[in-house]
Amino acid sequence: MKIVFVYPHFEKFLKNNPDLDKGLIDYFLGDFTTPPSLGIPILASLTPSEHEVVLVDDNNGDPVDFDIDADLVAINCFTPQATRAFQLAQGYRDHGKKVIMGGFFPSFMADECLKYADSVNIGEGEPTWGQILEDARNGKLQRIYKGRHSFDLSQMKIPRRDLFYSKQGYDWDEDLVQLTRGCMYNCAMCAIPAHMGTRIRFRPIKDVVEEIAQLKYENVYLADDTLFFQQSKIAQYAKELFEALIPLGKKYFVSSTMALNTDKEFLDLAARAGVKNFYCTMNVDPVSIRALSGGTQEQTMLCDLVKMLEDRDIRFFGSCALGRDWDDNSIADRILNLFDKAGIHTAEFFIFTPYPGSVHWDRLVRQKRIIDTDWSHYNGAHVVSQPMGMSAEELYGQFIKVWNEFFRMQKTSHAAHLEPATWKEGKRSVGKPLERQGIRGQAVITGIGVLSPIGNSKDELTDALKAGKHGLKPATHFDASHFRTDLCGEIRNFDPEKFLSKEEIALYDDPYFWYAISAARSALADANLTIDKLNSSEIALVLGTCNGGLRSAEEEYKWIHKKSEKPFDEKMNLMAQYYGFGKALANALGLTSDVWIVTTACSSTTAALGLAQTLINRGYFKTVLAGGSDSLCVANVSGFNGLKAISTTRISPFSIPAGLNIGEASCFWVIEEMEQALHRNARCLGKLVGHATSCDAYHPTSPDPRGEGVCRTLKAALDDAGMEIESIGCINAHGTGTEANDRAESKGISKFIGDKPVPVTSTKSFFGHCMGTTGILEATCNLLAMNNGFIPPTLNFSEARPGCTLDYVPNVPREKEYEAFMSANYAFGGNNAAVVISKWDTPIKAREIRPERVFITGVGAVSSLGVKASVNLTALRENRVGTGPVSRLKLPSFESKLAGLVPEFRADEIDRRLDFSGMNLISTYATAASADALANAKFRVRPAIAENVGIVMGICNGSSEAEHMNSVFSTPDYSPDINCFSNITANSTAGWVANALCLKGINMTLAPGHHAGLQSLSYAFDMLALNRARAIIAAASDEVYAQTYYNYKRIGYLYSGDQEANYRIYPEELRRKVIGEGSTALVLETLSSVKEREIPVLAEILGYGMAMDTCGFQNQCLGSEGLVRAVEKALKRSGVSSDQIGLAVWAPQGNAQDLKVLRALESVMGERWSDLPMAATSLNTGYIESASILHSLGLVLYSLNENEPLWAQRTGLDYIDNRKLKEHPRYILALGSSDVGYNFAVVVACGEGMEGW
Repeated sequence: MKIVFVYPHFEKFLKNNPDLDKGLIDYFLGDFTTPPSLGIPILASLTPSEHEVVLVDDNNGDPVDFDIDADLVAINCFTPQATRAFQLAQGYRDHGKKVIMGGFFPSFMADECLKYADSVNIGEGEPTWGQILEDARNGKLQRIYKGRHSFDLSQMKIPRRDLFYSKQGYDWDEDLVQLTRGCMYNCAMCAIPAHMGTRIRFRPIKDVVEEIAQLKYENVYLADDTLFFQQSKIAQYAKELFEALIPLGKKYFVSSTMALNTDKEFLDLAARAGVKNFYCTMNVDPVSIRALSGGTQEQTMLCDLVKMLEDRDIRFFGSCALGRDWDDNSIADRILNLFDKAGIHTAEFFIFTPYPGSVHWDRLVRQKRIIDTDWSHYNGAHVVSQPMGMSAEELYGQFIKVWNEFFRMQKTSHAAHLEPATWKEGKRSVGKPLERQGIRGQAVITGIGVLSPIGNSKDELTDALKAGKHGLKPATHFDASHFRTDLCGEIRNFDPEKFLSKEEIALYDDPYFWYAISAARSALADANLTIDKLNSSEIALVLGTCNGGLRSAEEEYKWIHKKSEKPFDEKMNLMAQYYGFGKALANALGLTSDVWIVTTACSSTTAALGLAQTLINRGYFKTVLAGGSDSLCVANVSGFNGLKAISTTRISPFSIPAGLNIGEASCFWVIEEMEQALHRNARCLGKLVGHATSCDAYHPTSPDPRGEGVCRTLKAALDDAGMEIESIGCINAHGTGTEANDRAESKGISKFIGDKPVPVTSTKSFFGHCMGTTGILEATCNLLAMNNGFIPPTLNFSEARPGCTLDYVPNVPREKEYEAFMSANYAFGGNNAAVVISKWDTPIKAREIRPERVFITGVGAVSSLGVKASVNLTALRENRVGTGPVSRLKLPSFESKLAGLVPEFRADEIDRRLDFSGMNLISTYATAASADALANAKFRVRPAIAENVGIVMGICNGSSEAEHMNSVFSTPDYSPDINCFSNITANSTAGWVANALCLKGINMTLAPGHHAGLQSLSYAFDMLALNRARAIIAAASDEVYAQTYYNYKRIGYLYSGDQEANYRIYPEELRRKVIGEGSTALVLETLSSVKEREIPVLAEILGYGMAMDTCGFQNQCLGSEGLVRAVEKALKRSGVSSDQIGLAVWAPQGNAQDLKVLRALESVMGERWSDLPMAATSLNTGYIESASILHSLGLVLYSLNENEPLWAQRTGLDYIDNRKLKEHPRYILALGSSDVGYNFAVVVACGEGMEGW
């Protein structure tokens, strides 16, 4: 025979309920389907093999074919399924099929069921199933079968879960197991005693263990309310069961009431067995009823129970009924108060529903209080009987209230607890409802720390924004009387001793360090995160700044011009450099993993937020600390004043008069992977859902007046978020207040939003332009405003300026509930960045991350050996050295006399279309190298693809600021050098390259110092892997200018004499070197771009790793542990083992720092170390701090591509120089480590290592 088991559809609990909080539906209830209960698989297991068995799960959406070839249709149903069961039974009967119904509902409503079915089984099915099959075979199916409740559970077979394991559509990862039947209690609402008897029957433990061992899922629901009863026989069975379950390693869901066994040893045993959830039905037993009524003793019992379970990592799941005869309009509040007092974060609530077979049903029928007999409403979410203490409408109102209020109480800090604890592969998961929203890999903000002109905490910021209170006041840091106005935005009421020790204040004695360390520690405290040795290597640090250590650099020039007695020294040099920022923060906070320094001028921290989101989305990190710091500096204000960009009054973005005020700030966010944040009960403040960077490629300082870059950046960020413009509540604009910027930005936003009425605001009107930190500060303001239901206003708005035609939310906050906003910034060099930030619980389309393969297709080089990669390679093969006299620098005579300076060259030597007009040397080097790389890659950047081609620049010292600084500090009125000022921002080099080569895509400048080229390569790799571009130039560039050379000599960084003339590794020297200058650029492309262009490739990038040494702020880092960690991380991400590495590429400085690299390689490579070939160019060219490592890697790949031997090495260490490359390597490791503690490693495949190539 063919037996068709049917499981009817039933209405999902609370599905599509318009009265519920939308977030509750989206995140914690949703629409999901579970497999059938055990009745069907149990009977299927008892069905002889000669019979064919089919499952039609109507609840799962299986198609129902009433004409199916079936000898018997068996419908199992609970009360909420009855209405649909009747429809199915009638349909099958109408098509000539024999139909039998069984389960709880038919057992008590047999006469009702027989209107639609041929037969009904009353009670348990096992005792009668054999007879039913025999009668069906003989065509003699009886109307009633009575299975009663006496089945011997030792005869139970393992249920046939294969019936639904193979089906698609189930959104569930839990198995159901039955242990006992029957219950000695006769609770009013329960039909179990009537259906299964009042005597408890136990299943043999060995049978239970055998079944559980075969289950598919890690999570198991022990479907019995009896295990925690206190009766001795039950307690003994439970004890023996838990002991037997320990070796299985499963996680269990158990249930009971508050009348349970709370013996501590028993609970310890349950925990060891794997019990992770305790489902407690409340308002049904005397203890919980009294607790809900205010009983002090019973409430204490509940609090103690919850704590005892939570202490054992068992989640208490409170399931509370509403609508008992003693309940009234206070029941919701009483439940909420009790659950809050007890610390219950996992709960569900149901309307007390009378089920046929229960004492409650019989009583209400007698009292004629049943008001709804639509059985589909008997799911605990509808009022089907008349309450005693309130109306049906009032009971429903209490039901909705308790759900909504409980959700709102829990969602910010206990969202992951709103569902039972579930596990996957030994790790705690967040549960299916949250998983369905794609939370894994999403980036949420869990902590904020801020110092700003309008407040030094979240509350102070929020209050100022609501009150329209600005922070623009006369400057106190310096004499501003020489400028167009003395108004600026200073951080006030700041006490560094609140966050730093006196020793730290003395050590990190630049205010922007104080600000940053304080704001970062505030953010960590706000997120309730502590950094220790266990997690220090698991948290990335992403920093953004424009000014960086400009205040320390000012001290240097004050000393030069005899305005300060504080001499320039090694510490001042470190604090003035961008990489000093990362070293200071990493050491102060104890962070030992990735440290990224983003410096794209005014867009720095907005770009940094995008990078932080990438690190989370890529799965590299669960936690990222991101932020920035910029202090008010006279040299900066002088420059803007010289450009006549400073307003003569308070800034009024998009209004009259034009002009800006300069401010200072520090702001940090703790950004976490959402699943981790929810698991640790973090308070989620918002979600980073999209970002983009781009370049105008229009002008070195002025924005594209058409607003094209603005529009492209906003659109790319919104597309990245997977959202529509209608979801955006407002745009927090850059809104600098300057004529050209405001007009161009308004035009770009107008193109972006079209006819959609999206408000635009500029929070710079509160605190001025806080340089690189302005982005994260403005995003913070809008995030706080969104969470408080308003849009911050644009202050000081009188009338719109010509060309400014949008809704700028003038002067007064606007009350509005919205789900998301955009925040954008646009910097010198056309550097654009935007982020999309939503409320933390706004559902976002899950990201489909299918990484693209990334290839290196071209190399370009400029160094002391010459211009173009081919020229450099020829010089290396001829064993030439490019170091020579530094006469170009026009320095006074002293001991050091050599450097690797680039010979003069013209633009047309590279490409006749290039124009170097207005560029400083560092930018000409970078432009030439990038053009050379594109030419070698045979890549022409056509206008049609310019938006998909980007540039990532790595720098160490960056552009020279000497002319501007000398002018400022040699004149009584701080007069700027305007021609130099526009070029001193670190991102100006990338801007010049983008302008010259029409690169309108991703634009990023990174400043970790030495080996910055590897960080730029890593960033470009991630962007391409995520398909954010088709091609990116990863480059690094350095210029040796007079002040740097002089400073390095003063602090002992330069060789002289024979060591300078014979540049090699001198292990006894700590930091001396012969510095060089130049640039190297690599063209990176996605696999799809390479295939489309049908070109050869040089190598494939497989992965990278970084680490930070925290050996003290002023100390040189000579230990190899950090570099070892970076290399191991790169190898792991690449899927390559150390013994597969065929060549190591490095950039030795010629001192003890190089031994650190060699020790790290020896540690990682093991026995392979003794014959591992190594290649470098830095001892030929002079040490180009940011670019030598890229120069070495690029020319190695270039040489290998030509199948020519590598050049002779010049380390002076025979055991290195004598190693020869015997065969073409499949995998190459490029690695570098700086003396201040930054460590980088990148693995590339070439030749046969590139699979499928």
